[in-house]
Amino acid sequence: MPSAANTATVKCMNAELVAEADRRVAALSPARRESVREIVVDAVHRGYLPENARRFLDTVTGSPLVAEVLEAGVRETSTPSITTPGG
Repeated sequence: MPSAANTATVKCMNAELVAEADRRVAALSPARRESVREIVVDAVHRGYLPENARRFLDTVTGSPLVAEVLEAGVRETSTPSITTPGG
């Protein structure tokens, strides 16, 4: 079981990563920021980040950081969806 100090360090590190990812997205052109926003909405809706969206994020931001932060956030917030066969 992680100690309180380790948990606080991880949360601080995560906050720093999120802040850096936010800076990278903020530096994009308005059109690319809108594309990133649509990818975020889609990933949250799906419960995962599609590979083609990940490649786009990696390319436009010049780093895998934004995609990694998004994937971690989706994992933390997603709940398994119930699907029915054929639909």
